[in-house]
Amino acid sequence: MITRTHRNGVCAQGYYCNSNYNNLPVWQLWGNNYIFNHKVDEMEKLKDDSRIMCKMLYVLKKLSDDWLFGKLCHSNCEKFNNAHLPLFFSIGEEGTSNSKLANKLNVSKQAASKVIKELEDNKLVYTEKCPTDARSANIFLTEDGKALKEHIKNQVMDIEQQYAKLLGAKNYNIAMDAMEKLINFHEEKLQGHLN
Repeated sequence: MITRTHRNGVCAQGYYCNSNYNNLPVWQLWGNNYIFNHKVDEMEKLKDDSRIMCKMLYVLKKLSDDWLFGKLCHSNCEKFNNAHLPLFFSIGEEGTSNSKLANKLNVSKQAASKVIKELEDNKLVYTEKCPTDARSANIFLTEDGKALKEHIKNQVMDIEQQYAKLLGAKNYNIAMDAMEKLINFHEEKLQGHLN
């Protein structure tokens, strides 16, 4: 059921939808989701509203956040905010700059600076002027920051081990590889729009 006007096999959204090629997957428009016209049982799985990716990602994130905010122990650092975890875990042993952090996490330099300031106030990071660029500073974990990072990492590894036990190590690694590919895909798309 193709509901958009097609010209030369390209739908209004810019996807190739030419059904003249029987040996190739055919894109069909179903609601706002494009699905492959493969086997009937695979098609039925894709039609299942509970398996729509955006919904599944939302539910998984919500449940993960509930676990993260409810059960994750911050040791003696009561003011640590779980929203800082991605940035906090992106600061390696050799340190990094605010610009690199912002680029790596796809946030503004101002947003990264705000989080760094809060981490500094909690004595989890410190900054040093960059020896090659006086306008820039390098960010490093303090000893307390390193200890907290290790403490949190051990808890996160525990939940990851539970996931691996649930799925099996091979399937867990496949899922992680798939998520990494999807992240890279979206980052490349985003870079394409920015350039």
